[in-house]
Amino acid sequence: MRTIERLIADAPDKMRHAPRRVSRFAQGRVLRPPRIRKPKGYRPEGPGDCMALDTIERRKDGLARYLITCIDLASRFSFALAFRTRSSAHAALTLRCAQIVFPAPLQRVLSDNGGEFAKHFHDAIVSQGLVHWHTTPRTPKMNAHCERFNRTIQDEFVDFHEDLLFGDLDAFNDRLFEWLHWYNAERPHHGIALRTPLDILAVRFGNQCRMYWPNTAP
Repeated sequence: MRTIERLIADAPDKMRHAPRRVSRFAQGRVLRPPRIRKPKGYRPEGPGDCMALDTIERRKDGLARYLITCIDLASRFSFALAFRTRSSAHAALTLRCAQIVFPAPLQRVLSDNGGEFAKHFHDAIVSQGLVHWHTTPRTPKMNAHCERFNRTIQDEFVDFHEDLLFGDLDAFNDRLFEWLHWYNAERPHHGIALRTPLDILAVRFGNQCRMYWPNTAP
């Protein structure tokens, strides 16, 4: 049997019923620029130390809608926007809007390796002097806080407003802003001892964070 295998190996075009398959690694491995990974055992030191982003995809009747979500790991302050397409420009816009309503300056941004967090998004982060961390592929636990927020926003909001998501995206985002205000200002969180994200931010920046939620920039 090994003799036949050697004969086939020496003459790859003979004694075959199908053409020889060429390995996709025949040209060599693709060299990609190194990415900074989230350090093992990392714990945020305070609000703004790291904000994590992720994407939710919903499909209905052949249509697709995308929610880009972000959450501050220390205070659990969260933000989200819905789009018809998924792109790095939309991810950059979501992060910029989150920075407008979030009172603490950001230092690091965490995301997975999806295309929406690629060049345009990465360049927007680097231009602000921020550090962009990537999770290791196929390890969603490295972005566990954002994954848990994705579950919450889908169970408590998206499932009840799915018609608006696919029918009137602007009205959906308006309702989403109202829900985010309740989520950040009134809803207690078990992960932060039954306090709200604005309670955590008020300790650091004062009670002005509670006055006008959409205008909390320092």
